[in-house]
Formats: sequence, structure tokens, C-alpha cells
Amino acid sequence: MTFSVKVNPLLAYLLKRKAIKLGPQLGILLGLWSISLILLDTPVSGIYLSAGYSFGFLFRLLCTIAYPLIMLFPVLCAFLAAQPSRYTSGDAHREMLLLTYVTNDDMIWTHIVAVLYPMRWALAVFLGVSPMSFIVVSLIWAIIQSQLSYTDCVSTFTGGLYCGVSYLPEPILRLGDLLPVSLAILALAVGGAGIYLLVTAIGAILAIYQKYRVVAVVVSGSFALAASFYMVGVIVPDITLKSLIDRSTDLITVLDALLIALLPFALTFGLIRVTSHLVRRMA
Repeated sequence: MTFSVKVNPLLAYLLKRKAIKLGPQLGILLGLWSISLILLDTPVSGIYLSAGYSFGFLFRLLCTIAYPLIMLFPVLCAFLAAQPSRYTSGDAHREMLLLTYVTNDDMIWTHIVAVLYPMRWALAVFLGVSPMSFIVVSLIWAIIQSQLSYTDCVSTFTGGLYCGVSYLPEPILRLGDLLPVSLAILALAVGGAGIYLLVTAIGAILAIYQKYRVVAVVVSGSFALAASFYMVGVIVPDITLKSLIDRSTDLITVLDALLIALLPFALTFGLIRVTSHLVRRMA
């Protein structure tokens, strides 16, 4: 798979290349998502979730390790985006840049892409394994909570209460449940990508407009940690457990997941549109 996009002169200067290639990363991402969906609806799910298989233990261990990394990766994106780039570190560079035909939006997007593109392999892997990581960690958390409370029910931070933890079937899903649950969980993974983009955009905007680097780093990092925790630690377990335990993944749940997925992207584009006109005023 080959997929390349030509970039503007400023981004080409920062990345030292005239085009960016995303084919291998998209292949890894779509491949991992496909594997996740296949495992959900086959008897193999009884192997990687059952405690009696060594492969299952290794799979659960990897998913558990990936979970906090997925949550903390936006903080790294925000931290790197908040650092001044070559064209924001000095007034002379900014003044020369503002005389070119590069648009205000392009200046912000250039900063964002210059941060995310070098991390494209890590992004592809984290986003690719996120569906199965969400499922495995949510179920492990549900089982632990159920055992500690001596009940067959589990509660979430949003107030949801789901019972039947000890009666999880193998495979997890019936064929008829696969489509809505798959859409809901994949929407959460897409929402994770939106969080990465949003926090990077906030860091980039602060790097351009905020002269004090410490302030930019602290503000963008704090927002990234809060947004990521709310997404991965609050929203993800609720929708995942509702889908797998309560078996109530209806159209409303899917639409909620899709709305959550699209919201970070809408906020990113809106934020850039609102703040882009200030680029040349700050010169």
C-alpha cells in the first residue's frame, strides 16, 4: 500500500522531504483493527481471555501494558507540540515566514504534522491495538471489581451498572451483535486518534502564541492528561462494558460512540479556524 501527500514548502523544510508517506502505517492500523474484529467473533476469544492458556496470559499482559501507554501518549504529543519550532523560536524567522504565501491555517497545521509525522509508527501501533486493549482491560477491571465486591455486577464512573460478569460467553459476541459492537469500539479508537490530534493542535497553538514555554507546556500537558483520562478511563470502560456485558449496544449507543469519535476532530478544526487569524497579528 502506497499513499503519499505532497506538503507545503514550510513543512518540507521542517521534515526534510517533499511528500509524506503513510501507506505502511495505514496498513498496520487497518490490519490490527481487522484482527481485533476477527478475534471478537470466534472461539479464539476463549483462548486469549481464559486464564488457563499461556498465550492468553501473554495477550492480556500486552493489552494491559498498552492501556496506560495509550492514555499517556497524548501528553507526549502535547509536550512536543508546545516546544517552539524553527519558525517560532525567533522574531526574524517569523517575520520572514509571514511575508510568504503560506496561509495562517497552513502554519498551524504544519506545526501539528511536524510533531505527529515522526511518531507515525507509534501512532499506528497504539491506535491499532487500542480496540483489543480497551476490551481486555475493561473486562479485567470488571472481573476484579466484581470479585472485590462479592457481587456479579460492575459499576462505571458514569454511573452505569452492568451485571453478569461471571457469565461472559465464549466467544464474547454472537454474529448478530458483531456489527454494532464493532462500530462502537472502533469509534472509540477513532476518538482516541481525535484526542491525539486535538491535544497536539492545542500545544502547537500555544507554541506559536505563548512566549513563555513553561506555560505552554504545562497548559497543553494538563489538558492532554485530563482529556485522555476522561476518554480512556471513563468513556471507554462504560461503552465497552455496556456492549459486552449488558448486551445493549443499540443504535443510540453506536451514535453516542460516533459522536464521541467526531467531537475531538470538530474541536480541532474549529479551534484552528478561530485562532488562525491571530497568526499574523502576533508578528
